[in-house]
Amino acid sequence: MMDEKKIDSLADLLVDENTLKEKIEVKRKEFDDANFELLQNYVEIRQRIIDEKGEISAEAIQEFEASGEKKLYGGIGIRVMTKLLYEETEAFDWAKEHDLCLKLDSKAFDKVAKAQEIDFVEKEEKATVTFPVEIKVENKEEVVK
Repeated sequence: MMDEKKIDSLADLLVDENTLKEKIEVKRKEFDDANFELLQNYVEIRQRIIDEKGEISAEAIQEFEASGEKKLYGGIGIRVMTKLLYEETEAFDWAKEHDLCLKLDSKAFDKVAKAQEIDFVEKEEKATVTFPVEIKVENKEEVVK
């Protein structure tokens, strides 16, 4: 038989939870209203940062493609990653022929495929931009985090 006291206790806890949720929502609304301008400024700054990073990333990729340089102004960097493109069934057949496994171990296959040429594997290089934790700007004494 079910313990009615536990069910009653749970019901009381759910009521308490809803009461607290309502109080928190009121406080959040009060906070949001009292700090509307501050929060709006924050949202605008965050959007500007996203936009700036997008523009810088596009320029950094162009500069990397033109010069091959991976370390750019302000600590901005380029990371080139290789993505392997292949059909899993072909890779599995290849792995069986080379006594690698009975089931394709993608991680092991990827290591081999990165190290040597396999006729059905294409390698796609993709450059991504990295931003440092601290941006060092020449001729400025402060470091921006």
